[in-house]
Amino acid sequence: MIINFVSDPEAYLWQGYVFAVLLFLTALVQSLCLQQYFQLCFEVGMNLRTSLVAAIYKKALTVSNVTRKESTVGETVNLMSVDAQRFMDFTVYMHQLWSSPLQIIISLVFLWTELGPSVLAGIGVLVLLIPLNAVLVTKSRRIQVIAKCILKFFAWELSFQKQVEKIRAWELKGLLHFFHLQSFGIFIFSCAPILVSVATFAVYVMVDEDNILDAQKAFTSIFLSRNILMFPFLPLPACAVKFHEASFAWNQDSDVTIKDITLEIAHGSLVAIVGSVGSGKSSLISAMLGEMENIKGHINIQGSMAYVPQQAWIQNATLKDNIIFGSSLDETRYQQVLEACALHPDLKLLPGGDLTEIGEKGINLSGGQKQRVSLARAVYSNADIYLLDDPLSAVDAHVGRHIFDKVLGPEGLLQNKTRILVTHNLSFLAQVDDIVVLEAGTVTERGSYSTLLANSGSFAQLLNTYGNQQDNIHEEEAMGKVITIAKDTASGNTHFNMLVFLLGLFLLIATGLASFGTIRASRVMHEQLLSNILRVPMSFFDSTPTGRIVNRFAKVKTLQFYVATSRQLRRLDSVTRSPIYSHFGETVSGLSVIRAFGHQERFLQHNEKIVDVNQKSVYSWLVSNRWLAVRLELVGNLTVFFAALLAVFVKNSLNSGIVGLSISSAMNITQTLNWLVRMTSELETNIVAIERLNEYTEIKNEAPWVTTQRPPSQWPNNGEITFIDYKVRYRPELELVLDGINCDIKGTEKIGVVGRTGAGKSSLTNCLFRILEAAGGKILIDGLDIATLGLHDLREKLTIIPQDPILFSGTLRMNLDPFDQYSDEDIWHTLELAHLKSYVQALPEGLSSPVSEGGENLSVGQRQLVCLARALLRKSKILILDEATAAVDMETDHLIQETIRSEFANCTVITIAHRLHTIMDSHRVLVLQEGKIVEFDNPEELLQQQGIFAGMAREAGITRSQDTAL
Repeated sequence: MIINFVSDPEAYLWQGYVFAVLLFLTALVQSLCLQQYFQLCFEVGMNLRTSLVAAIYKKALTVSNVTRKESTVGETVNLMSVDAQRFMDFTVYMHQLWSSPLQIIISLVFLWTELGPSVLAGIGVLVLLIPLNAVLVTKSRRIQVIAKCILKFFAWELSFQKQVEKIRAWELKGLLHFFHLQSFGIFIFSCAPILVSVATFAVYVMVDEDNILDAQKAFTSIFLSRNILMFPFLPLPACAVKFHEASFAWNQDSDVTIKDITLEIAHGSLVAIVGSVGSGKSSLISAMLGEMENIKGHINIQGSMAYVPQQAWIQNATLKDNIIFGSSLDETRYQQVLEACALHPDLKLLPGGDLTEIGEKGINLSGGQKQRVSLARAVYSNADIYLLDDPLSAVDAHVGRHIFDKVLGPEGLLQNKTRILVTHNLSFLAQVDDIVVLEAGTVTERGSYSTLLANSGSFAQLLNTYGNQQDNIHEEEAMGKVITIAKDTASGNTHFNMLVFLLGLFLLIATGLASFGTIRASRVMHEQLLSNILRVPMSFFDSTPTGRIVNRFAKVKTLQFYVATSRQLRRLDSVTRSPIYSHFGETVSGLSVIRAFGHQERFLQHNEKIVDVNQKSVYSWLVSNRWLAVRLELVGNLTVFFAALLAVFVKNSLNSGIVGLSISSAMNITQTLNWLVRMTSELETNIVAIERLNEYTEIKNEAPWVTTQRPPSQWPNNGEITFIDYKVRYRPELELVLDGINCDIKGTEKIGVVGRTGAGKSSLTNCLFRILEAAGGKILIDGLDIATLGLHDLREKLTIIPQDPILFSGTLRMNLDPFDQYSDEDIWHTLELAHLKSYVQALPEGLSSPVSEGGENLSVGQRQLVCLARALLRKSKILILDEATAAVDMETDHLIQETIRSEFANCTVITIAHRLHTIMDSHRVLVLQEGKIVEFDNPEELLQQQGIFAGMAREAGITRSQDTAL
């Protein structure tokens, strides 16, 4: 209207003012409505996130021990921190599901009104650009966080640091690749409005000489294409599955099985994967499932997946439960699935129909029945992508045809789903959309059935080799148009075009450099944080909740909030999140106790309380964002208003083109100003994350791991230990826990250490490893002051079997030998001595058998025997048993004691015990009370002295040392 007003010399001046005011009011109302929409969506998202966190916690309180072992605490914390946040982010865009089509239709109507059929050219360019926008859609990644590193006793920090850094390096490599693609995607999307406008205008003026492109049509169309039509297309993904130069292996050290695959599978298509035996068909499916290591390139999968394995997996449950598989029952769909998978005749033969218990691994079903049940389970799940590993191989031709027609084919239940079918049955291939031919793990051919036959390549040879079955081939009919784009000659200002090109090029380069810099900064910060955390003294872990550490590591990777306007609010959010993770970790570790006392409700209420505290800070952060957004929008709207007023004031000296350009640019100022201020604020407030990480990188470290004064390679030779007036406290402000310890322990001597709770027994152990540093005095081992040694030089020469057996997530071999210093023969011999050989041999993967977090998939006794095996491997001259058998049964206790007596006969053994019978055959017993030595003699003498030790022995029912000999 303003452009028309300027173009009309007879228009009244007051009309211009009205148009300017209307433009301002329209923009203002739009801004207020948009910000109100964002506010309501964020509130819904915040409540959704809070509900999910509470639900995850509630589930953790009720989950079975078996289920709890299937995932680590870190993975569940990841659900609470990252995935719940994604739900919150999703709520802002969920209404695009219905508004985007409406917005596109309205925009097209307006554009058609202005430009007529020429708008189809611009839409064509836009559609061609949609696949490139798919790189902006990120696939879900899960982070692995370190919950706790108790590695100091064994000097294993370096090994675990390398493992974490290796995982981090792979993650950053993938992120860098993704950011490069993202940079290109942003560049293409930035150019899209220009390309769409150029194509539309070019066709408009070329198809008819009477079409005049005036300022009104041009700027109205540009506004519609840029600000309305482009927005709904942004999040659209291009394909369901995309491989880009991807190579996969079963593990990092094995040969590559899938090599340099570049493949795109469209949504809703039926793709067959064929090839000879061993060509990599099932491996390709495994790669899509994430079961293989991604050695090179990347794979992107959009949507949920269902999988039908080549060998059907059946639960020990009813047939109905196997099909429903935990989903809610939809009787109509359930009956459709039974009919499509040809299971109705089988149900009539089963005694209980679909309620028949089909036994472990489907023992009372035939192979074909099991395969159809497995297929029915996948079909019922209503997933987006179906991975079908030769599901028709176990059924006859008639049933196979029925399943293909009713399930997989163009009229089947899955007709609108993405279906990836591995098959040896060539009779169905003429009815699929696309065929991928594999040979030796690479794609040799791809295309439709007729195209591949015409090529006379490996697919045609495959048909000739296995018989060309074309009895049921349906004739393919395809209709299409060849679009020829004529070469256009652009005319205009060459310098301006070059400027636009250079600006676009610089934008691409700047985005790429920013991506590289971000990844490098993240890597450096993570390495510094991890390195320092592994070097801090144990007193830091005593006073710092694990959840707080987890939060710091997690926040390195998950600071992806939309905007932030207050550093203090961001800090408050971070501070109030940490107690949630700490409380969750504490709950999981004490789950049995909580259940035993029936205090689940109390813990649940406490969790809701701390979640509500965090929710308050998040809400304040959201409100501050809206406060800033409204004011930024107002500044932008005022800019548009004054631009319109200026056009009215100088109406006679400006042409309509200049007016359209100025108002169009002013409208873009709102978005640009919004982005500039928000990103500046984001940069400032995200420094909170750096600040919080920096706190941990500046924590005072423990003593150096290695110093210039190295002990002799054979040290210690004898294992003699001398305490000289030794004193220690946990922190400077606390009282002494050991006060004036003086004693000599001879080489190969077996010493028992006893005392009441809090007497200082475990502190004595911590001092030997320098977990606690001396407040006075010193400890000599074979005459060498341990305070002068590097921590690793000291700790590598000592071995401890702790009271709580500590195992790490990984393999059994990794838990025994993380540095790969010992041969398999040594490890098997050690396992035999630890009475574990027969158990490990019975495991399917032997030494490579997985150990879950904390060794949850092993019994306490087995974990303790693994720790014993670990000690046997190290062959240290000094062994410390810190109440190693306090939590095991008598049989395991007997096995451990027996092995220690035989295998550590020539070592110095210090046993800290509550069970006195375990130390009654010691050479001497050291009795501690309030951090001081009150008795130190052989057990028989102490029993006769009628002192503290004798009193403890009477309480244990021991009257003489011979009573406990084993």
